[in-house]
Amino acid sequence: METDRRRLAYAGLAVHKLLNTNSRGDTMSETNRHIVIVNFTVPADQQPTALGKIADYVDTFLSRQPGFIDSVLHRGNDGTSIVHYARWVCEADFLRAGEKAREHPDLPALRAWQPSGRGFTVHQCFQGD
Repeated sequence: METDRRRLAYAGLAVHKLLNTNSRGDTMSETNRHIVIVNFTVPADQQPTALGKIADYVDTFLSRQPGFIDSVLHRGNDGTSIVHYARWVCEADFLRAGEKAREHPDLPALRAWQPSGRGFTVHQCFQGD
């Protein structure tokens, strides 16, 4: 449980700048955005393969769905974890993309890496000095 919390904290810190700026670098409000964080658990010898397949799926399918804003794919330093963090315009856009994803040919392979996803909204952002 503590490890999962730590992983989510690391994911949140790594994308702090992503949360506060859009692709042009402009500050934007995140309170209405739908954030999806998916954790994958992989055998250490499969992490590079899993990263490639997840990246291909996001690049060729997910990122092309209406409402997708952007995402970050994280490789766990432990060699057995991967975190995908995605921002969507709203939950409804994400849910529509999820319906399309059910028929995607790569989905069975991705499920082999035990994805566990949850939706979030930004509560508060912090910056260092």
